[in-house]
Amino acid sequence: MSNSDDGTVQLFTRSGDRPDQLRRAGAIDLDVPDLEIYALALTPDDRTLAVGDAHAGITLWDVADPDDPERLQVELAGPTGPIQALAIDPTGTELAATGEGDGVFRWDIGDPADPRQLPLLPALDVTWGVAYHPDGGRLAVGLETCEVQLWDLAGGAAPRRSGVAPADDGSVFDVVFSPDGRFLAAGSRGGTLQVWDVSSSAAPRPVEVADGLFDSWVNTVAFSADGAYLAAGSSDLSLRIWDTDGWSVVQTLPHPAALTQAAFTN
Repeated sequence: MSNSDDGTVQLFTRSGDRPDQLRRAGAIDLDVPDLEIYALALTPDDRTLAVGDAHAGITLWDVADPDDPERLQVELAGPTGPIQALAIDPTGTELAATGEGDGVFRWDIGDPADPRQLPLLPALDVTWGVAYHPDGGRLAVGLETCEVQLWDLAGGAAPRRSGVAPADDGSVFDVVFSPDGRFLAAGSRGGTLQVWDVSSSAAPRPVEVADGLFDSWVNTVAFSADGAYLAAGSSDLSLRIWDTDGWSVVQTLPHPAALTQAAFTN
């Protein structure tokens, strides 16, 4: 998938005869000229895609056939400004959205053709990064106010804020849990990568990370599937990779432009 500033999302699939290459498939067109699309999230079964745009729109698409994506329903209501991030829980049945509005909006998308709004996670400022814990019962949210909030969603009760991890400086653009759920990493406007041990949500413990300060914003953070490595990409045109055993940098990769998204292949 690739998002854009022209209201479209291009879909790709692996080439049948060349699995190491991608084949351009169908495209999603929101039919709004010059519309910027900031956020995408795909369910684990690769069947439903959520698309968030700069006009506060969130739409769901059936992409089971990537050559012929089909819009499922009207826009989801709630946010009042640009959608900054979307996340889907590990079961593929819950969607969360951040941006301008009254907080983090959530929907039950167990039936993506008939989504149901869930209780709001309130916030007084713009929300940015969002990530579900691997167990699906917790949510991390990066805020404009230099902090990451941890929310307990388990048990069917009303969401409860269970902890706060203070960030060094600036809006927290991206957050991610390690695959085993022990660590939480965040990148911020202040140019800092931070990591916490969140074995206890009520008392996140900072982890010392070598060379975690960049020369510009840290826009994206990602763990490898086995949790052995953590990557962080910055507007200073660099990507750093840490070994999570000792939290030391094992590689620094240059990039020709500001890095806004990074991910490990399986």
